Amino acid sequence: MYRLSKLVRPGRVRYFASAHETASLNTTRRQGWFKPSLFVLGSIPLITLGLGVWQLRRLEWKLALIDEVEGRIQADPMILTSPKFTTEDALKELEYRRVLLKGKWDHAHTIFLGPKTRDNVHGYNVITPMVLDDGSKILVNRGFVSNAMRDSVAAPQEEVIIEGFVRPSAVRGRFTPDNDPSRGTWYWADVAAMSKIAGAEDAGHFLIEEIFTGHGGDAELQMRRGEAIGRTPTPDLRNMHATYAATWFSLSAATAAMFGLVVLQSRRGKGSARGRVFRMPSG
Repeated sequence: MYRLSKLVRPGRVRYFASAHETASLNTTRRQGWFKPSLFVLGSIPLITLGLGVWQLRRLEWKLALIDEVEGRIQADPMILTSPKFTTEDALKELEYRRVLLKGKWDHAHTIFLGPKTRDNVHGYNVITPMVLDDGSKILVNRGFVSNAMRDSVAAPQEEVIIEGFVRPSAVRGRFTPDNDPSRGTWYWADVAAMSKIAGAEDAGHFLIEEIFTGHGGDAELQMRRGEAIGRTPTPDLRNMHATYAATWFSLSAATAAMFGLVVLQSRRGKGSARGRVFRMPSG
């Protein structure tokens, strides 16, 4: 409680704070203004605003990438006659490029990747090496087959022509179990390891994902016959940057409003305290 000095004059009494008390009050006001909690609260709108701007830049990058990939998909397919058509460095420029392959399946080295799900049906992706005319091999993800047809999946022996996308090796997810090649258990597409087992080392940095262009009824018929169903001819590029940006901007606006309200209440409280100390009642 502040010690007040009293000055008595005829007809009125005034109360004044001493110089020490005034300095103490100013220190208290400054400490209230520079509380660490206010600093933290004030920094949150700036941080979230920056994250929102960063997501907008990521959105521009992702849209440009999608346009580039769609351009590759719409281009005429390349005829692939050898796995040496690309290097690991050039693979980024050829990802999602449509290619045509002609050869025979090496069913003895078929790999089942999964488990997977398609239209609420559980199963696996069938990966089989294709032997090209020059004797080299390329891994082909032929598509999905149900659990019920895994042991009787279609295995054509004649020469075939397929169309597919060029795709790089997958990256193991944080919670994905590791593969066990000795037991034939594959949870993720480690192309290098798969190629080594299948004798397709020349194509150990990429595989071909076969494209399915039929309708839902065609897919159901193929599934019943044990024929693998390829992927859709569209890129699977996830784009959530607009949603993330909106979320960050909303948080920035909300926390900025909270900060302004706290500062306003703090200033009002300090003003009231000052008025109480320097009250001058008339006698």
